[in-house]
Parts: sequence; C-alpha cells; structure tokens
Amino acid sequence: MINPALHPWLSSKLIFVTGKGGTGKSTCAAAMAHRLSEQGRRTLLVEIDSQHSALEVLYGRAVHHDPQPIARGLDIANLQWRPSLETYLTSVLKVRALVRSIVGNEAIARFLDVVPGSQEIIFLHMLDRFRERYDHVVVDMPASGHAFSMLDITRSALALFKSGPVRRRATELRRMIQRPDTLMVLVAIPEQMVINETIETADRLRESELLGREPLLLLNRAWSSPLQPVDQGRVDDLLAREVLSSTLQTAGAWRRRREQAAEGAVDRLRSHSSQPVQLLPELGLGRSMRSVFKLLAEHLSAQEAS
Repeated sequence: MINPALHPWLSSKLIFVTGKGGTGKSTCAAAMAHRLSEQGRRTLLVEIDSQHSALEVLYGRAVHHDPQPIARGLDIANLQWRPSLETYLTSVLKVRALVRSIVGNEAIARFLDVVPGSQEIIFLHMLDRFRERYDHVVVDMPASGHAFSMLDITRSALALFKSGPVRRRATELRRMIQRPDTLMVLVAIPEQMVINETIETADRLRESELLGREPLLLLNRAWSSPLQPVDQGRVDDLLAREVLSSTLQTAGAWRRRREQAAEGAVDRLRSHSSQPVQLLPELGLGRSMRSVFKLLAEHLSAQEAS
C-alpha cells in the first residue's frame, strides 16, 4: 500500500502532468498511473479531448470518453466535449429530458462550443467527478501553455460571473486545483528552451495561485555519469587532452555533453524550486511500451526512496 510519507505523487489524489510538447509527458503520466495501480490503488489515466490521442499510440487501441480498463486497477479515458457537456448540464438542470433537448439542438450546442472558457470549466468538472470515484486520477494535460490556460479559466470565470451556478462551480474547481492532495507535474528535457518554458510555467502557476504545493519537476531523457567524481575527472582529462582513439573520443565527448546538459538543467530547475528534481533516463529506441513503463516506474520508485 502507498505510504503517505513517500514522494508526494504517490499520495496525491489528482495529478496534472504537463510540459512542452515532445518532452514525453504522456509516457511519464502513463508510468505514474501504472505505478499507482500496482500499489493496489484504483487509478484513472485520462487525457483531455485529444484529437490525436497519445494514449491510443501508447496502448495501440482506441480510447473512449467513458473509462475502460487497460490493466488491473487501471482505467484509461479520453474526455470528449459533447458527452462532458451533457454530464455537466445534467448535474445543473437535474432533468435529463431537458438536457437532451439542449444538447440535441445544434444551434445551442454550437453556441456552447464557442463560449469562452465553457469547455475548460466542464472538463475540470468531469475531472472532479472522477476524483470522487477513483483513488488517483492522473491527467495527461495539453502542452504547458494550454494547460495553464485551462486551469486559470477558474479565475476568469469568477471575474465574469458574479453569482449563479457557474460562479459556484468555478469556486469549487479552483479549490480543487489548490488542494494539498492535488499535484502539478512539469516534465522537461535537457534543452535550454524547454527548461526556460518549464521555469516560466512554474512561476505563472505560483503567481496565479494554482498550486496547492510546489510542483514536481521531472527531467526526462537525462544522461547521468555512472562514474564516481574522481573517475569522471580522469575521463574528462583524457577527453580534454584528446589522447583517445577517434571513435572513443567522439563517443565520449558526445556522451559527456549530454551529461553536462542534464547537470546544467538540474541546476537551473533547482534554483527555481524548493523541491528536488527527479531524473528519468534516456531509454533509447526499440523498447516496448511495457518495458518503458516498467523502467520509468523503477526510477520513480528509486527517487521515492531517496
């Protein structure tokens, strides 16, 4: 069973995972969800109205609006707009026949499609419902800029609606985001532009009061030296003096650049967060998704212990 004293993502009820496109956030979200389900906790892995479902690519099967089992204790879903809208209207109006007439009216439905913030509020409403049904909900969010806008819509709704059900729901959803058992996970890779965006996203979340606690920072595809510092120093000296064979010199210099890029990225991230940065390795090509999940879960578990 999960020990609350372990790393915060293991004891979080709702986990938002985001990052710049191409950082591997979907795979990291899936690895987290698998790790949680392996602890005997009922877990949902969900993405938001994705037209090009990352979960379908990861699992090689269609992913629908309604949660479906993918492994023991683990369900997956791709929240979609119209079914989510119907669920939300039913919770507000209480009369299913009236809801069907609204959703079935194409003119009204199209109007609701384009009302600013409506989709974000309703998707957050759905996540709150899932939060009540599952031990853990891991959300594969859109890329960081879109993810921030989706969460911050609660503030815009409070400014726009002075009373009524939308304001009440926006207040409740903002409190959900700010709960101490809600965790934001920012996935980065050792590239300067990505690190810049990760730091900017963390700062925006803090300034907008969208964090219940400090975000968890994951540095994906991070090369780390397997050597002790003294041995690494000797290798660095050999590389600097270029006394190795051309093949070893090229390979060694390439790897060392990757390691130093990861070291620099960790230093920058640590300078902007009170939480440690968790490193995930470069796994290479040709691995099955199951082996990727297993390796990522092992590294995340190792980080818990440390």
